Amino acid sequence: MLVVVSIAFVSSVGMKSLWLSIYGAPANDCLVTGRSEHTSRRAPSYYRNDLSCGSLQIDYRPSPGYWTKPIGERIDLVVDRTGLAGYAEPGTIRPLISAVTGLSVLAGAVYFALVLWWPARKPKKRPDKPKLQPDFF
Repeated sequence: MLVVVSIAFVSSVGMKSLWLSIYGAPANDCLVTGRSEHTSRRAPSYYRNDLSCGSLQIDYRPSPGYWTKPIGERIDLVVDRTGLAGYAEPGTIRPLISAVTGLSVLAGAVYFALVLWWPARKPKKRPDKPKLQPDFF
């Protein structure tokens, strides 16, 4: 059980980094065309930028540790060519995290294959109940 939980945790932490290191394309000099703020009564406010990266329009919500930029500034991003993972800042894609995530996914696949392939343990035959002698009572 611990193996499954640890593999799932490592995979969830670094999956976007792994995906974008394989299928990501750099989008350099994305122009900030707009900045907006979302406020709520119950949650803290968050900010976002509208970006223009050539023909691609992105609604940019910064990752933790990154902030929105003023209109007219330029941002570098890594954009998913398949469209599944969206985008990320180049500093959030780390080769070591991607490698560890890839290894954990591989380990999970091997573990799953072994569990399916390994024969099930057959239960031991129960010993026969001892027969009571007629003069026992």
